[in-house]
Amino acid sequence: MKKFIVLISVVATGYTFATAQPCLPDGITFSSQAQIDNFQTDYPGCTVIEGGVSIQGNDITNLNGLSVLTSIGGNLMIGSYAAGNPSVSSLTGLDNLTSIGGYLWLKKNPLLSNLNGLEELTSIGTDLIIWHNDALSTLSGMGSLAFVGGTLVIEYNASLTSLTGLEGLTSIGGELLIGYHISLTSLAGLDNIEAGSITNLIIRYNPSLSTCEVQSICDYLTSPNGTVDIAFNASGCNNQAEVTAACETLGIEGALTLKDFSVSPNPFSDQLSIAFDLGQNTLVSIQLFNIMGKKIAELHHGFLQTGPQQIMISAGDLPKGIYFCRVQTNSESTIRKIIKH
Repeated sequence: MKKFIVLISVVATGYTFATAQPCLPDGITFSSQAQIDNFQTDYPGCTVIEGGVSIQGNDITNLNGLSVLTSIGGNLMIGSYAAGNPSVSSLTGLDNLTSIGGYLWLKKNPLLSNLNGLEELTSIGTDLIIWHNDALSTLSGMGSLAFVGGTLVIEYNASLTSLTGLEGLTSIGGELLIGYHISLTSLAGLDNIEAGSITNLIIRYNPSLSTCEVQSICDYLTSPNGTVDIAFNASGCNNQAEVTAACETLGIEGALTLKDFSVSPNPFSDQLSIAFDLGQNTLVSIQLFNIMGKKIAELHHGFLQTGPQQIMISAGDLPKGIYFCRVQTNSESTIRKIIKH
């Protein structure tokens, strides 16, 4: 759980970000660790890059020198088709990045195991392509991403077992393609994408993938907007008919009993108890938002067992005010207003 005292340092540095000017209209390429380390010295006050950013270099090990960036107007490419970043194991350093105007490509980063470092990213202007990252086992770290303006392509990530981490994504602007994953077992994580925002749907060559009946896919198959190509997956998701049949049972037993969801005491001062009841084993995310709708903390993210749940939160360092607590599962989401005094 995040320490709320972190909020104090964010406020304290806000003036520096607010007074910085846009820069680099033609973009920038980082091909060495030294260029990243020296970025803030070479381009003082630069937090909004107007052009694109390319990060590709054999000696690049971390992106910490880019921690001042809040927005990229063009594309962000981390790795490439030919040669990626063989030594980058984390995206930490992009922690303050909230928007990308063009595409985001994550390609051939063989040590990257998760997407932590992109927690504040809310929108991508065109495509999101996650391709050939052999150690990537989870998409956790993109919990704030709500909008992808183009295609969503996730392919050839040998260790990827789950798509959880994309639960906040509600809209894409093109094709949805999931393919060539030997370890992927479920499409859970794509549940909240609006079906009408998907054009073509392609799910192929995922030999362990048996669970495709998530809400977005089921809604799409009810009224497809384009080509449907589902093949060469495990039984249950090996063709369109199998997925359609599985969708008929979706939602019979809701995972979250909303009438049992409570937050107490409310108002609260130090300790906060979040209680609810689960009808089945499921992934649960509990998030806290401020009154402006900005996520300020991930209170819980992980699988919970069937039955009553009670999670205690220590929030003594949280400033006084009005907040919203959201509990989200693979099938449902609910929000409560809470007050800190």
